[in-house]
Amino acid sequence: SDLGKIGNRASEETVLELMRAKCLPALIYGMDACPVNAADIRSLEFSFTRLLMKMFKTTCVPIIDECRQIFGIEKLATTISRRRSNFLLRYETGGNEITKMVLQTSSGAVNSDV
Repeated sequence: SDLGKIGNRASEETVLELMRAKCLPALIYGMDACPVNAADIRSLEFSFTRLLMKMFKTTCVPIIDECRQIFGIEKLATTISRRRSNFLLRYETGGNEITKMVLQTSSGAVNSDV
């Protein structure tokens, strides 16, 4: 894996920035526009947490939580919810009347899952 190739040579900050720029966007691609249920979020969060465990060489969840806090890494549910809100806001304010009506009708169901 790429993390195995750079993990020992790069600082945690460098690896985290690569992860934020390359891995995270691929992991949550399109989730701001598609409905996502709680099980999907848990599955993604599990994968993301395992990546952090490998990066920080620990399986201790409290340590990973502290690393998240120190490095400003929010939970995926928070990231997806924020991105979804931004996505919906863009289309509510800039879309045509049909788009606005569809988004208003579906936004309650979309936001309730996350």
